[in-house]
Amino acid sequence: MHPPIHTRYVDLLCFLVINQLVTRTLTRRWLRPDYLVESMRAWLSSQQTQCDWRDRIWLARASGEIARSMYSVDERAPPSASSLLQLCRHDVDNTTIEALMLRAKCTQYLRTHV
Repeated sequence: MHPPIHTRYVDLLCFLVINQLVTRTLTRRWLRPDYLVESMRAWLSSQQTQCDWRDRIWLARASGEIARSMYSVDERAPPSASSLLQLCRHDVDNTTIEALMLRAKCTQYLRTHV
């Protein structure tokens, strides 16, 4: 039996949101769909896990919504590239304030939208 989606996919969703925010910060554009798909495949492969294609579509959309909500809090002071890249370098389960806040935001999103 699989765990509920809100716990099963929280790490993947955090990873995708970070990718969205890094791309937006560095290029002023959101992650292109083909890069989003490739990012998802790479993460799933590195974790040696699987994800149903319907869940992949849903998670891709969710990552965009969460990233936009985080970015639009203050367009004048978006997250810095260095702080986002620091999140990328560490496991999403680390104990930095940023990582914990991101994980909580993703977990809450999954709980309320699934």
